[in-house]
Amino acid sequence: MKVGIWFNGLGTALAGVLNIAWRALDASHQPIKSLGNAPGQNILGCIVGVWLVAAGLAILWRR
Repeated sequence: MKVGIWFNGLGTALAGVLNIAWRALDASHQPIKSLGNAPGQNILGCIVGVWLVAAGLAILWRR
């Protein structure tokens, strides 16, 4: 596997782990804060984190 694919997969999975740990979306990249106090932001952050981890592992999965 090429090095760029490893960086992409591990970076995506790490972003998901950090998203789950903080239980929030990154305010600089996600415009959800512009909506005000939207209900369920913590749950949405965890769901997005789980999907990011799954996507990172899917990138690293061998065919």
